[in-house]
Amino acid sequence: MTSIFRVVRDNDIQLLNDLIKTKDSKRYKPIDLNKRSVYGRTALHCAVTWNRVEIAQALISCPIVNVNICDRENGWTALHRAMYMGNIEIARMLLAREDINPSIKDSEGLDAFELFNTTLSDTFPKHQVQYKKIDTEFSMHELDETYMIQQQQVEHIGKGGTDLYTWGHNTNYVLGHADSENRVKPERVHLTLASQRSNCIMTRPNCVIESIVMSKYHMAVLTNEPQQNLLVCGFGSGGRLGTGKETQFTPVPVQWPERIISVAVGRDHTVAITASGNVITFGQNNHGQLGNY
Repeated sequence: MTSIFRVVRDNDIQLLNDLIKTKDSKRYKPIDLNKRSVYGRTALHCAVTWNRVEIAQALISCPIVNVNICDRENGWTALHRAMYMGNIEIARMLLAREDINPSIKDSEGLDAFELFNTTLSDTFPKHQVQYKKIDTEFSMHELDETYMIQQQQVEHIGKGGTDLYTWGHNTNYVLGHADSENRVKPERVHLTLASQRSNCIMTRPNCVIESIVMSKYHMAVLTNEPQQNLLVCGFGSGGRLGTGKETQFTPVPVQWPERIISVAVGRDHTVAITASGNVITFGQNNHGQLGNY
């Protein structure tokens, strides 16, 4: 029996076309076009890996070929392989299939486009610390004359990373995903931040997320955005989210005019400190936990 993998390896497009039409031909025995190797790869996986464009096109054009099968090695679909290896022509063919599912996650929780991002510089930066230089002035009195001395100092303005991953029970929408399904593997939480809305799509901020805190009913994410840098999601009964909503699946900014520098969450309330030193609280106040009088 002819091996579908050998056909792909030999780049024999004529034989492949004959095999695809085996239902109307007695020359070849019927062949499983979705047959998997010991690593779980299909003929389509191999065609993408070896950049067999014509072979890939023939397989993708065949409606019985499953384009969403994941291999057993990395959990990659054919689209994952095409994006990771830079085979853009084949990737476009795959995306043209009506039944393609680009949101399938691999073993590391990445979809095909997120995997592609790992091949680009500055899209998955390492933990970094940002600093900026500021000028300060102080006066010195000597011989009844005043001298203004300018000194350059370094101010720490934040540390963290650009990606937040969550997994586990999501009954109270605390994971920050667009649904209430549980996650058995880490999955990235997509944040909508002003600093990331840039025409330079290949460049993302070096430092975005400063801290994350979570309780039973809600999660708070603190970023280094200049304004509205506190994002919350979860079950908002009693006002614990500070957004006026009862349910919030994905993190949204709390509308507050000052920048938040620290946040803590209890089961039913939230406490935050602003850059000017003010303390703001919201949520249930059954036991006086909000500090109001």
